[in-house]
Amino acid sequence: MSERTLRRQFPAATDITWRQYLLQSRLLRAMSRLAEPGPTVLDVATSVGFESGSAFTRAFARYTGQTPTSYRHRVAATSAESRPA
Repeated sequence: MSERTLRRQFPAATDITWRQYLLQSRLLRAMSRLAEPGPTVLDVATSVGFESGSAFTRAFARYTGQTPTSYRHRVAATSAESRPA
């Protein structure tokens, strides 16, 4: 199947466009990477396919309602609270 055919038939099968799927997939991978200690927000942004940190931050905030840094802090705090003492 050609890429063009896939892009054309994808919405009928999934109820979202190829572009929406790609963005959602990138943002979900970014959420997973942001939960890990180590990589910077810019490292995460470029590793999931964004060309700039600002474009990533805007897309991430639209998708989650918070900035990548806020998300990282919230996940870290939740993770620390759930660890056994």
